[in-house]
Amino acid sequence: MIQNIIDAYQWLKIGNNPLLDTWFLFGTPFPIIAIVASYMIFVLYLGPKWMKNREPFNLRYIIIIYNALQVYYNFWMIKTGTTDHQFTNFFFNFGCVTGLPIPERQRIHYEITRAFWHGTMNKIFDLLDTIFFVLTKKQSHITFLHVHHHVVVVLIMWIFGKYFPGIELTIVGLCNTVVHMFMYFYYLIAALGPAYKKYLWWKKYLTLLQIVQFLIITAYTTAALYVACDFNKYLCYLIIFEALFNLTLFVNFYIKAYRKDEKLSRSMRNKMAMCGSMQSDQSYDINQTKVDAIDKNKNDDMELQLEPEKKSFIESCVSKYHDLHTGHSSEMDNWLLFGSPGPIITLLVSYTIFVLYLGPRWMQNRKPFNLKYIIIFYNAAQVFYNYWILSSTLVNRSFFSYFLSFGCTKSMSPAELTAFSKLIYSAYWHGTVNKMLDLLDTVFFVLRKKQSHITFLHVQHHTTICGLIWAIGKYYSGFEPAVVGFCNTMVHMVMYFYYLIAALGPQFKKYLWWKKYLTVMQMVQFIIIGSYSMIALCYSCGFSTKILCIMGFESAFNLSLFLNFYAKSYNKKGKNLNANMTKAIKTRIVCGSQVLDSWPLFGSPIPITVILILYAYFVLYFGPNWMKNRKPYNLKYAIIAYNAIQVYYNFWLISQVISLALWHAVMDRILDLVDTVFFVLTKKQSHVTFLHVYHHISVVAILWTASKYFQGLEFGIVGILNIFVHMIMYFYYLIAALGPQFKKYLWWKRYLTTLQITQFIIILIYMVASFWLACDFKRFVVNTIIAESVINLVLFLNFYMKAYKKGLNQAMKDKISICGSPILDSWPLYGSPIPIFTILISYISFVLYFGPKWMRNREPFNLKYVIIAYNAIQVYHNYWMITTAMSQDNYFKYLLGFGCANVTKTEDEIFRFKMYRAFWIVTLNKLLDLLDTVFFVLRKKQSHVTFLHVHHHAAMVAIIWTFGKYYPGLELMIVGLCNLIVHTVMYGYYLIAALGPKYRKYLWWKKQLTLMQIAQFLIIITYMTISLWTSCGYKPIIVKLVITEAMINLVLFLNFYRKAYWGSVNKHKVHKIICGSLQYNHDVIDVQKKRRNGITNGVSDINNNGDLLKGSDNIV
Repeated sequence: MIQNIIDAYQWLKIGNNPLLDTWFLFGTPFPIIAIVASYMIFVLYLGPKWMKNREPFNLRYIIIIYNALQVYYNFWMIKTGTTDHQFTNFFFNFGCVTGLPIPERQRIHYEITRAFWHGTMNKIFDLLDTIFFVLTKKQSHITFLHVHHHVVVVLIMWIFGKYFPGIELTIVGLCNTVVHMFMYFYYLIAALGPAYKKYLWWKKYLTLLQIVQFLIITAYTTAALYVACDFNKYLCYLIIFEALFNLTLFVNFYIKAYRKDEKLSRSMRNKMAMCGSMQSDQSYDINQTKVDAIDKNKNDDMELQLEPEKKSFIESCVSKYHDLHTGHSSEMDNWLLFGSPGPIITLLVSYTIFVLYLGPRWMQNRKPFNLKYIIIFYNAAQVFYNYWILSSTLVNRSFFSYFLSFGCTKSMSPAELTAFSKLIYSAYWHGTVNKMLDLLDTVFFVLRKKQSHITFLHVQHHTTICGLIWAIGKYYSGFEPAVVGFCNTMVHMVMYFYYLIAALGPQFKKYLWWKKYLTVMQMVQFIIIGSYSMIALCYSCGFSTKILCIMGFESAFNLSLFLNFYAKSYNKKGKNLNANMTKAIKTRIVCGSQVLDSWPLFGSPIPITVILILYAYFVLYFGPNWMKNRKPYNLKYAIIAYNAIQVYYNFWLISQVISLALWHAVMDRILDLVDTVFFVLTKKQSHVTFLHVYHHISVVAILWTASKYFQGLEFGIVGILNIFVHMIMYFYYLIAALGPQFKKYLWWKRYLTTLQITQFIIILIYMVASFWLACDFKRFVVNTIIAESVINLVLFLNFYMKAYKKGLNQAMKDKISICGSPILDSWPLYGSPIPIFTILISYISFVLYFGPKWMRNREPFNLKYVIIAYNAIQVYHNYWMITTAMSQDNYFKYLLGFGCANVTKTEDEIFRFKMYRAFWIVTLNKLLDLLDTVFFVLRKKQSHVTFLHVHHHAAMVAIIWTFGKYYPGLELMIVGLCNLIVHTVMYGYYLIAALGPKYRKYLWWKKQLTLMQIAQFLIIITYMTISLWTSCGYKPIIVKLVITEAMINLVLFLNFYRKAYWGSVNKHKVHKIICGSLQYNHDVIDVQKKRRNGITNGVSDINNNGDLLKGSDNIV
C-alpha cells in the first residue's frame, strides 16, 4: 500500500508540460497542497484561536503596499498577455489558427507556460488577503464564498498548468485578472483612510463586475464546446460548472448585501402605512445607523456585513428555499409536485445524471432490455394524453378569444373568468406531468443501449421544457405560454403516433416515410411560438414581457438546434453542420471575402456579439439604473457633432465600392448604437422602445453576417435605401439638436417615418420579385431579408399608428375596428388578423417551397374529378353571388351613382348590412380560389405557379379581408362585380377543359379570356378615377389603393398577354420586313394555326386531362 502511494506520488510529479515541471512550485503537488492546507487551517482555526485574546495588528501600510503591488502585478499580466501579436488570433478564434511555423508555436507554448506560472503565483499571493483579515481580527469577512473562491482558483490554476496546459483557461485568466486589478485598486483607495471614502461609491459595481465575469466565462466556454479547435471538453465542463457555482454564490451575496436595505425600507414604509406611528421611523433610523456603523468599519472586503446577527450562507439558502414554496396561485401550491421546487429539481437532476452517466455505465456490460410492448403502451398513452389535453382545452369557448386576441377580451363575466383561470392552472399541472412523462423516452433509450440517440438537443429540450412549464405554472401562471402548450401538445401527439407505428415492428416501416416532416413540424412550431411572442410584445393586453422574452429566446434556441439536427440528418449537401462550422472557423472563410476577414471586427463573430450584448445591457438595464439618481448630461454639442458625422458618413457611403462599402456600412450601423446611449445619458428612456433596440441590434447583426459570409448583390437595394433614409434621418436630428429656434423647420417628422415604412415596402417588392427574375441570388439570404423587412414594417406601422393615428394597442384592447363594423368582428375569420395571416403564409409556403419539395420524388396526383367538381362549384358560387348582388334593391343606384343614392336611412342601413355579408362571402370565395394553386402543386405543374399567379391570389384575399374588416364601404362594388363576372366565365372555361380532349374544340376563346381580364382592370381604373371627383363618401385613400392594385395587375396581365399571344407574331413580321421573303408569311400562318391548337411559344392549351398548362387565365 505504501509503495502504491509512493508510485502514485511519483506519477503525479510528471505533468504534461516538461518545461513547467522544472519551475518553482510545479515540480511536485506537495508544496501547493501544503500551502492550501496550511492556509485553510490558519484562517479557519489556528489564526482566530491565536488572535482571540490579542489586539488586532495595525497593518495599514503593509495593506497599502500589498494592494499597490497587486494592482501592478495584475496590470502587468494583462498588458503582457494582450499585447502579444498572436493573442487576439487565438482568443477570438477559439484556438483555430493554422499555418504557424514551428519556432512561433514553440514561442507561444513558452508564453502559455509562463502565463500559468504567473497566474498561480498571483493566486497564491491573493491568499495573504485572508491572512490580513485574521491578523486585523475581521473574522466575519472570512465567509464560505471567500475561502472557497481563493482555494479553488489556486488549485485550478496549478492543476491546469501542470496537467492540462492548453488555452482553455485564457478567458478565465483574462477576466479574473481584469477584475482583480479593479478590486485591488478599490482596496488600495479604501486602505488610504476615511478621507478617501467619498471615492468608493462604486463598490456595488465591483460585485456586478465579478458577476459579469462569470457570465462571460460561461458564455465563451459554452461556445467553445461547439466551435473551438482542440479544446478539452471535460476541462470546458469543469470551467462552466465552477463559473456557474461562483455565479450563484456572488448573486446570493449581491442580493444579501445590496438588496436587503431596499427591502428593509419597503417594510418600514408598509408598517408606517398600517400603524400610522412614528415608531417605525425611529426603528428604521436605528437600523440604518447600525448598517452605516458596520459599513464604516469595513473598508475593503467583498463581503459586506449588514446585520450583526447575519445569517450564514446555508441558513440564507434554506430561507430562500422556503420562500420558493409560495407561488402565484395558492390553489396550485396544494397540488402534487407544485408545493415545493424540491421534487422537480430532484427529478430533473436525477434524470440528467442517469441518462448521461449512471445509466450508460450500468448498461455497459448488460444486454439491452426488450421493451417493445412497454414502448407500444407508452406511446399509445402519450398519444391519448396529449389528445385529451388538447381537446379539453380547445372545447372551452374562451380559449380562442383569449389566444387570438393576445389576452384582449372583455366578453367574459367574473364567473367565466374564474372558471377559465382554473382551466389554465389545470393545463399547467397536466402539462408538467406530461413533460415529466416525456423523460421516460430517454430512459428507454438508455435501457435499450441506444446512447447515440441521447444528444445535447434531446436532453436540453426535455429538461428545459419541463423546468420552464413548472416554473411558469407556479410563479407566473398567466396565459402567455398558451401558444407553447398548443403547438407542443399538437406536435407531441403526432410525434408519439409516429413512434407508436415504429414500435409495432418492421412490417409497418413503409408507413413511416414522413419522418423528415416530423422534424419540419417541430421547427414550424418554434417559428410560430417566436412569431406569436414577438407580436404579443407589441399588441397583447397584460402579457408579461419577461415570459414573452423567455419564450422568444427559448424558441429561437430550439429552432437553431433543430435546424442543425435537420441539416445533419436530412441535408445530403451538408452532412454535418458542426463539422462545417469548425472547418469554416479554421479557414476563416465561409463563402465570404478574405479581404474582409483581415479587417477590424470581421475576424471573428465574438467582438460584434459582445458589442451588441453590452449595448442591449447598457440601454435596457445598467444605463437607466446608473442614471436613476443623476441629472441628465448636457450633450447638445456632442449630439450635433454626432448627427453631422452621420449625415456625412451616410452620404459618403453611397458612392463607395462594394467591399469597402460593406465594412463601412457595418461600422456606421455600430455608430448608430451611440444614438440610444445618448437617450440613456440624457434620461430619455421613453425613447428606448422595443422597436428602437430591436431595429438597431438586428440591422448590425444581419449586415455583419451578410458581409462576412454571404457577400452578394442581394443586399444592394437594402444598403442603398437604408443609407439614404439614415442620411435624411440624421439630417433631421441635426436640425433638431441645434435648438428650439429651429423647431419650425421640423414639420416633416411624420414623413420621415413614412419614408422608413416605404423603404421596407420597396425592399419587400424587390425581394419577392427576385424569386423569379434574379440571377444567382441566394434564396436563404432573400428569405432572411423578406422576414426582417416584414418584422420591421409591422413594428414601424405600429409606431406610426401610435404616434400619428389611434394606437393599434388601444384598438385591440377596445375591440374596435379602425373604421369597421362590430358585426363583421364577430363572424369567423374576422375576429383577428391572425387566422387570415396564417392562411396566406401557409399558402405561400406550401405552393413555393414545401409543396414542390414534397412532390419532388412522387408521382403527380390524378385529380380530374376533384377539379371538375371544384370548377363546377366555383362557377355556381360566383354566378350565385352576381345574381344575389344585382337583385338587391338600390344596388345599381349606389353603383352607377358612385355611392350617391336617393334612399331612406333605413334602406341605407339594410343595404350596408348586406354589404358586410358580401365582404364575408367574397373573402371565403377568394380563399377557395387558393385551392387552384394547390392543385397545380399536387399535379406537379409548378411552371403554372408564377409570380403573377401567387401575387394575384394572395393580394386579392388580403385586400378583400382588410377592406371588409377595417373599411367596409361601397368603394369595392365595381371590383366585386367585375371580378365575379370574370371568374364565372373563367371557371366555366376550366370546367370544359377538365372534361377531356373531346371538348377541346369548344375552347377557341382562351385568348379572349385574357382580354376580358385586362378589360376588367381598365374598367376598374376608369370607374375609380371618376369617383375621385364625383363620389359620395368614397374614401380617397381606398380609391387610390384600388387604382394602384388594378394598375399593377394590368401591367402584369399585359406583359403576360404580350409574351403569350403577341410576341411571336411580332417577331415573324419583323423578319418578313427585313428579308422580304414570302416564306415568313407561311411561317406566320403556321404559327397562327398552331396557336389555335394551343401549342405555340411554350403556351400549351390542354393536356389529356384538359389541363391548362400556362397562362394568366389560370390565375384569378
